[in-house]
Amino acid sequence: MIPRVEYGTGRAALELQREHSREMCDIEPLGPVEHFGADCEVAEVGSTVFFVSRSTPVAYARRPVHVVDPADVARALEELYGDRPRLEALQAAAFRRATAPELSWSEIAKRFLAVFGRARESC
Repeated sequence: MIPRVEYGTGRAALELQREHSREMCDIEPLGPVEHFGADCEVAEVGSTVFFVSRSTPVAYARRPVHVVDPADVARALEELYGDRPRLEALQAAAFRRATAPELSWSEIAKRFLAVFGRARESC
């Protein structure tokens, strides 16, 4: 568990949250910037990261940096499908990961309950 991040309020809070989420999206407040406020808690479930984020109303905007070129995806898939041993190794690794005990539905449900319990307690 990564500690809760209190962004505070106003322009400084908005800029800090934008800095922390730049790789995923941009954040546009839907009200006056001086009224913006947010905090965030991060939970790791296996190798997956979940965010419990609370803020005043915002829009999440994707920018060109977040969009993958379909031609690049097609080239990567053609390369992968042309390398049968690599493809089979990745398939086997993906199956092992997907069937790992810590990723069972019961384990994931326990972790979600813990995250939501902490979120409920903080409200």
